[in-house]
Amino acid sequence: MPHGGDVGAEAGAADHIQRHVARGRRDAVDDGFEKTHPDLAANYRPDLAYDFGEEKPGAAPDLPGDSHGTAVMGLMAAARNDIGGVGVAYGTT
Repeated sequence: MPHGGDVGAEAGAADHIQRHVARGRRDAVDDGFEKTHPDLAANYRPDLAYDFGEEKPGAAPDLPGDSHGTAVMGLMAAARNDIGGVGVAYGTT
């Protein structure tokens, strides 16, 4: 989990996932992602982004090693835009 297994962050993420999965939504909880990345920017919803490690709104990576989230989001939701690959759910927000 974020920042080396922060128990509060894990509990917050687990609660968030439970609420959203119950409504049929699927979320990604990771270490942040580059919201301005050309494959991700079009589908980014700031109103849905939250940093459980820092307990604040947003999705931007905070630490130099926080790049895993960008890779995962690319696999999931990279836009169909003739740049590189396409995510498995490319129309997802």
